[in-house]
Amino acid sequence: MWRCGAALCTTTSDQLVNFLKTQKPGFRLVFDQLAADSYWYIDLMKGMKAQLPYVVGNQEMAVTHVTMKCWNPTDHCTFYLS
Repeated sequence: MWRCGAALCTTTSDQLVNFLKTQKPGFRLVFDQLAADSYWYIDLMKGMKAQLPYVVGNQEMAVTHVTMKCWNPTDHCTFYLS
């Protein structure tokens, strides 16, 4: 499993949203809390919730989206570009 490097663990929700906007439609990215610093992950999740629509759970979508998996599977969120 690839572990979160210093560059990724300093990424902000603004940067992640901008990255998603530059991807081809249907692009999918998955983050797993096991591979990240917990404080950074919680902050990133809060920022994403403030910026993008989301559904609770690990959802496959036809639109560009990012799934953030958490320790508790019921807390997984999938953020998508509308």
